This record gives sequence, structure tokens and C-alpha cells, in this order.
Amino acid sequence: MYMLAQRIIELNTNDLYDSIQLILRDLRERSENTSKNYESNYNEFFQIILNKDMQFVTWEEFLSITYKDVLQYREVLKQTNINKTINTKIASLTTLYKELYKINRQVDIVTVDLKRLPEDEDEDNSYGSLTHNEVQNLLSYCLSLPDKQKPLIKKLFFETAYITAIRQGALLKLKWKNIEKEIGKNGEEIYVIKVKDKGTIDITPISNEFYNKLLELQKIMYSDGYRNDPEDRVFNITKKTLAKTLKDYCKKYNIDKDRNIVLHSLKKASIDKVYHETRDINVTARHGHHKTVEMVYKHYEGKNKGLTDRPSYSIFNNNINIQDFDNYSKSEIINAISKCGNSIVNEVLNNLK
Repeated sequence: MYMLAQRIIELNTNDLYDSIQLILRDLRERSENTSKNYESNYNEFFQIILNKDMQFVTWEEFLSITYKDVLQYREVLKQTNINKTINTKIASLTTLYKELYKINRQVDIVTVDLKRLPEDEDEDNSYGSLTHNEVQNLLSYCLSLPDKQKPLIKKLFFETAYITAIRQGALLKLKWKNIEKEIGKNGEEIYVIKVKDKGTIDITPISNEFYNKLLELQKIMYSDGYRNDPEDRVFNITKKTLAKTLKDYCKKYNIDKDRNIVLHSLKKASIDKVYHETRDINVTARHGHHKTVEMVYKHYEGKNKGLTDRPSYSIFNNNINIQDFDNYSKSEIINAISKCGNSIVNEVLNNLK
């Protein structure tokens, strides 16, 4: 009995850090990874708000943290994290506050009662992609819709998303003034789309032909058939309407639900197309508006390349027999080359010239 009473006294005199460690220990019983992630989140939280390591934070300092402090903490997280990650970190704080409340009734759970940030669908890699032919069918499908369903706006939205790989959220905010002319390195005039996405301005060039397509949309938008948009947006349409159109298209063309095709699938299809044509990780990452090549590498090089594709296996192997082409007809060879992507086709043509 004496030993038990002594242990209880020790628990009652524990500081905040000891209490948090007890909570993490309990979490560890259920999930080692969750416990590690939460501990990292808590350390980050105290460093940002109190500029202190977690082990040195007192109960008094912890109780002084306000709802406004937590809002400011979230603003700091926005600089380097996507919304889905931020929501997860705030949820871990909610767990901490709820558990600490059981230890100390002065803890105010409302302090971390923040509304979840909207999670954009392109933050999740589980969504599927469309093939080039499926995208072309989607564009044709849009044009087959009745006029009251804004067929051209839908068609050009999907086409722009496919050509530029710009996120659907940024495209829906795109205004006509964001499409400008710039001078290329050879002095040519090039139309570019300038959008602010995830805190940075990105510039995406488009062809003159495609810009003229958008101008046709502008003419129709200003006609009696469409409501004039006071914000002068290029695509005067809602995300919900576009998502329904895509869903209806998938249903009509028997695209399996398990592929999880959503609006972000157009961006994925665009990135897939560029990688297939160029086989260049850096070009693909730039096209996808990624700041680093890490995600693209993991998705393409990391997953799709086998051992026989590694340079040590293939580059130094001189056993390629060019005579094998004699076994195929001209049309078969041309067909095979055409499937290799533009970079290889151009290389073959340049060598022929």
C-alpha cells in the first residue's frame, strides 16, 4: 500500500512533460507510428508557439496558449504543408488537449477547436488518371451536351487542365487578365497563363492556336446565352458542375469506379502524357508545377522501372541485334516507334535527316 501511495504522489507532482509522455506511452500501446508522429507534432507546436522544446514547457506556459495562438500556428504551417497534413496535425493537438484535460481540469479544449481546412482532391495520390484517348472522348462528350449545359466551357476547362496541368482550384479562379503575352528567347510572342497557386506565381505557356480557342469561349460568354461574370473569370462554372459532368462521362463510357476518376485526374493525365513523351523527370516535374522532382520520381521512375531498365544492365550491353528489325514490316516498325513518345520519334527523324 505504501509503494502504491508513493507512486500516486509522484504522478500528482509530475510536470507537463511527464504527463505528455504518459499519453504518448498509452498511444504507443496501440500504434508505434502514431505515437512517434504525435510526439513530433507536439514538439513542433511548442517550438513555434513558445519557442521551447517540449520537455521544458511548464503547465503555466501551456495554459497561457490561446485560440488565437493556435490560429497563428496554423498559418505558419500553411507555408510548408498541404491542408490535409495541417488537419492531421491539429487533430493530434485535439487528442493532446483532451487527454491533458483528464489530468488537469484547467485545460481548455476549445483552444484547439479549429474548423478543418478544405482538402483539395489533388493532395491525395489515390486518385486515378485518364488515358489520352479517354481525355479526347471526354472533350467530345462535352461538346455533345445541350447548350444549356455550357458544353464549350466544360470542354475547354478539361482541355486546359489537360494541356497545362494546372490544379482545378487555380483554373476556376483564372481571370482573363491572367493570360498575357511574353517574349520568348527567340523574340517570338507567346501567350502565358499566370496563376497564383499554393502561394507562388506560376507561368505556363500555351500555343496561339489554343489561345484562339479560349477567345471563342470569351465571345460566347459575353453573349446572351451566358451570365456575364463580374469577376471576369475564364471559366464561369462551378467545381460541382464539372465533377458531375466527369462522373456522367465515366458512367457513359463504362469507366470503372474503382479507378477513382475525379477532376484532378486531368492533371495526372497531363503529367502521364508528358512523361510518356519525354521520359524526362525534370521536364515532367516542371510541367506538373512541382517544386521538386521527388514526387514524380517516386511515381514514375521509382515504381515503373525494373532491374533491366537500370543503366548497369542495359546501357553497357552491346548484344542488341539490329538485324531483328528484318523480322518486321515497315508499318509495324513505324507503329512501334510512334508509341515511344515524341522524344524518341524526333531522335529517329533527326538521325534519318
